[in-house]
Amino acid sequence: IIQKFQWKDIFEWLNPEGTSRFKALTLKDIIPEYLEFRNCVVRKSTADRDRVSLKQLTDFSGMDKPVQELSYKDIEGSKGLIQHLRNKPNKGKEGYADSGINITLRHLKIFFNWLYKKERLIKEPIEFKMIVEGEKPFYYFSESELKAIYDYDGLEPFFKRCFYFYEQTGMRASEPFRGELLGDWFIVDSCSSKGKNVRQIPLNDELKAILKEIHQFRDSRNNGSNNQKI
Repeated sequence: IIQKFQWKDIFEWLNPEGTSRFKALTLKDIIPEYLEFRNCVVRKSTADRDRVSLKQLTDFSGMDKPVQELSYKDIEGSKGLIQHLRNKPNKGKEGYADSGINITLRHLKIFFNWLYKKERLIKEPIEFKMIVEGEKPFYYFSESELKAIYDYDGLEPFFKRCFYFYEQTGMRASEPFRGELLGDWFIVDSCSSKGKNVRQIPLNDELKAILKEIHQFRDSRNNGSNNQKI
């Protein structure tokens, strides 16, 4: 398969050297095209995590790694990416946690699937196993921890009300800005919900007043001189 980017090298009359040579497709060649595609089909936060995952891959393998030479060994081999990330220093620790590595692996699976199914740039799918983490229990704030937050003098009352709002509604951090208030119900549609399901969250008058404050705070920051968007 001859890719468009290879024409100048293969067809001698299109390059100043007047020669014909084969140029392998590398990660450096294809990643920008993939990220441009992902920016059109997923949320910005997901596309940003794609970028981080591919940066981890290219830091390990190099940008000049030919796409056709990628294999499962680059990921789960004894000297593959998984072991590399486990041993790489990260924020003062010995290596990345398996949970964080699994996030990277999920994004790489999508990238490899795109190479195989969408672009037909590799002959066979690249398959590898995720790390088995085991089921982890949820962490819940205790009553004493919640009390300590609300009693802390160094936290402004507005932010305490925000914390109370999230505690009472169970919303994710971005959901107050993604949904719509309809009467006593706050609706987060499937496109904005992380679980891809419509969420209907009941709000009493107190919570609706806090939601209004949160939106006013966002608007004041977005209209401020620092141009920081929320």
